[in-house]
Amino acid sequence: PQGTRRRVRAMDVVPSVRGDSAGFAPMLVRDLLRSHPRSFVTAAVDALQTDWASHLTRITAPTLVVWGGRDALTPLALGRAIAETVADARLIVLPNGGHNPMWDCAGAFNAEVLRFLR
Repeated sequence: PQGTRRRVRAMDVVPSVRGDSAGFAPMLVRDLLRSHPRSFVTAAVDALQTDWASHLTRITAPTLVVWGGRDALTPLALGRAIAETVADARLIVLPNGGHNPMWDCAGAFNAEVLRFLR
């Protein structure tokens, strides 16, 4: 949703990638190099500039929005806005998760996803 994004600089990304997630940074660098850095940057810029609200309103399936409580890149307000925009969405905040809660707190993430799928 427009108005909830702040400008992201490379230095904003470093703490999120480095964080407590052992092994995440090497995986990200490997993926970045496999996809070519220019493609990665182009995709990131496109994702940040797209107004996703019109796409989100078309989602009709039950949706779980999982957010890291310590996400340094995207504010929780964005997660709340997504959950409010998608018709049948539920927001879960993992307090110890950063920008990659599926990696930062995999056990809690998996438990929430399994609960949702049941």
